Amino acid sequence: MKIGILTLRLFKNYGGILQNYALSRFLQKNGYDVETINIVWSYQLNGVKKYFVWLKRLVRNMLIGKWYSLDEEKILRNNELVAAQRVNAFKEKNIPLSQKVYSLPGADFSDISNKYDTIIVGSDQVWRPKYTGGIEKYFLSFADNRIKKIAYSASFGTDKNEYSFYEKWVCGKLIKRFDAISVREESAISLIREQLHWDVDVIQTLDPTMLLDITDYKSLVGQVVNNNKIFVYILDSSVQKISFVEKLEKVLCMPGFTITPKGMDNKSAYVMPPVETWLRALLESEFVFTDSFHGCVFSILFNKPFYVYGNKSRGKSRFDNLLKIFNLQERYIDEHTPLENFEVNADIDWNSVNALLQKHKKKSKQFLLNVLEK
Repeated sequence: MKIGILTLRLFKNYGGILQNYALSRFLQKNGYDVETINIVWSYQLNGVKKYFVWLKRLVRNMLIGKWYSLDEEKILRNNELVAAQRVNAFKEKNIPLSQKVYSLPGADFSDISNKYDTIIVGSDQVWRPKYTGGIEKYFLSFADNRIKKIAYSASFGTDKNEYSFYEKWVCGKLIKRFDAISVREESAISLIREQLHWDVDVIQTLDPTMLLDITDYKSLVGQVVNNNKIFVYILDSSVQKISFVEKLEKVLCMPGFTITPKGMDNKSAYVMPPVETWLRALLESEFVFTDSFHGCVFSILFNKPFYVYGNKSRGKSRFDNLLKIFNLQERYIDEHTPLENFEVNADIDWNSVNALLQKHKKKSKQFLLNVLEK
């Protein structure tokens, strides 16, 4: 059986890359031939196509009052490519990829879909329209009836309906063609049934990163030595988040550290560190402060005491659902948490957390393997 994984475009998002790696690795360990459908953005096109796409983007931006000159567009594009160059090395080494498929409006995926017996959609926010560049393809609009269709831990990223009337209608028809559906958040089940009114069977499963064990991730980074520091991984910085970090440093008597670039003053500073460096930072830290969903996931996986600052613009319900699974709701803070009343607690009952992890991991594995074996 040849399996294709369809997830969001892999670029410089550590969590997105690792969830794809984990799903691919899990399937390989269970004897399946698998590759990820290698979606790339249109600015990686060559020749006439590239300028046709640029012209369409220019017209669209003009209509919404967003102006970029050709030179500015080129700078933005080059900075993105430079930022991702070290991260790309991990993908090329560890994730089997298909030929490139360019993410263009109306792009035809039918040719590449013919390579597969099964396509798995997931994980990450694959069912959030604003992240997809055409939501229909993430409901496998291009796949014929011969192909087995599975959604594994697909996420809407929110508990609110963000679908247009047309998207709700067309995706509602497409989802009924799936052989099995699981979603990452419990809130996605009620979203499907009560807001989108899609009449399908659906269960909740873990993020793919949790299908693997800590030993799988340690094998990627080699020897690990605890550094007695707080790993600070913040996607969207703010004064309040920095204030919480400073309080943690004071109460826990340990310094914070980060690995992400601090500016765009030169290309070397803008380059994102390798995926392995990000994993090592988590493994070697004593404590974690993050506003990242997968920063939270890996803190749980690696049994690192943590606080997660709710990132509403990226999807607050993701944090709520994840923490609820492991009874860790008290590790959540946000802009409504008063700093002066914030009491730092480094203690977590990891025996209880790990027992719940094993329970949900077993259920998630069984879901995926059972539908593949049918």
